[in-house]
Amino acid sequence: MDTNFWESLRLGFMQLRSECAINPPISMAGRLTAIWRALPEPAQWRLDYWDAKDGSGVAARFKWHAESAAARLRFAGSAEDAVSFWLDKIKLAAPESHIRRQLIDIDGSDQLFSVEILDICGLSADYCRKCEADETRARSRAQAHPPDVNLLRILNESVPKGRLARYEIEKFAKNAFATARDRIHKEYADKEQHVLGQVQLSRNSGGYLPALVKLKADNVREAILALADAYVEAFTLYKVPSDKQAEKAVETSAQQIAAGSISTVRGQLELRSTRLRKRQEGLGSPWHREIEKSMESALKESLLRLSRQRIQFGNSQSSSRQTSRAVGRVAAKTATTIRASENTAKVKRVERSAPHKSIKKKRGRPQTISDEKKNAALQLKASGGTNKQAAELIYGKRYPTPQQVKNVSAILRHHKLKSKQSGSPAKGRKVSLTPHRKRG
Repeated sequence: MDTNFWESLRLGFMQLRSECAINPPISMAGRLTAIWRALPEPAQWRLDYWDAKDGSGVAARFKWHAESAAARLRFAGSAEDAVSFWLDKIKLAAPESHIRRQLIDIDGSDQLFSVEILDICGLSADYCRKCEADETRARSRAQAHPPDVNLLRILNESVPKGRLARYEIEKFAKNAFATARDRIHKEYADKEQHVLGQVQLSRNSGGYLPALVKLKADNVREAILALADAYVEAFTLYKVPSDKQAEKAVETSAQQIAAGSISTVRGQLELRSTRLRKRQEGLGSPWHREIEKSMESALKESLLRLSRQRIQFGNSQSSSRQTSRAVGRVAAKTATTIRASENTAKVKRVERSAPHKSIKKKRGRPQTISDEKKNAALQLKASGGTNKQAAELIYGKRYPTPQQVKNVSAILRHHKLKSKQSGSPAKGRKVSLTPHRKRG
């Protein structure tokens, strides 16, 4: 392969770094940073310039360099996905001195909210050297060992993180789970309304908390199993075995789902206590353990499903007919890759996708914001977050407008006052706080 590509790209990243240096020659670190945020979902990357005065267009030019690097690594996604693909690789290899992590407190446990990579231009330049070394080693192995010698070993390996297939599997699993999650939330809302209505009709004040906890425990279990099924479906469609990275992702998501459900139940109990003007139910009792036990049970079953998929894949590979067909496909693909690598020196630039023209939205009804987003924004503000971060969470936008950022304070203040009220007036009618006087 032509190693001049990575050297040329490395020099390009270094040129960007010198143009946006903080204080040359004392501090050559660039002002450009990359920020990843878990909320709003789905988690996304964005580039941030230190003083917001990117007159040289360093951020846009960095994206072009990142797209070129991703294409060299045989990534075939869109422009934004290519930049995210490159930043994911940098994040995995970046030293801790260049990483800033922000955690938020959810039900007593710290959850990762954002990751910021400093001096992203310099790190990208250094990572180009690693990519060049990887290509050199791959070329040496291909010359020392013909493709047909290691075909069976390649088939038995799990999907490497750096390959396109792993990224596409993760994306498919998240999209499948998002669809199932919307259905689960809708069914849970209907069940909650029915069950809690039955408790209210029975006039059993002590049955509210057990019924609510039971509903949440079942909802947590169903959500975790849906996530595991999404990963199993993705690995099965791509005809590869599940790996440890998928198990770790399911375990982390299961803990977040359980923590969010416990926090939601506590919020409902506090609101009910305020409205009824009575002592909050469940104080001092470990009612949250039922939700945690449901999470642990669902997590064990989820890991078992991933293991079953891995075993079934291994059994299917043992068939001689399927193995021979797979060997033929891998051999053809390897031969094509070797032939294509000889012509990569002729490639001088990567097609840049045209930016999508934004469609101006018409004026309509004001946006409805759920109480869950408002509660999460309150927790973010309590942990030191800014109004801009809260606006990203409330409106679900990566770049909220200045007016949306300005509206955050009023939205959260109104939400706090609403939560402290003893009851909500029906159909928006105002309720008089003083009794009417009788006319004498």
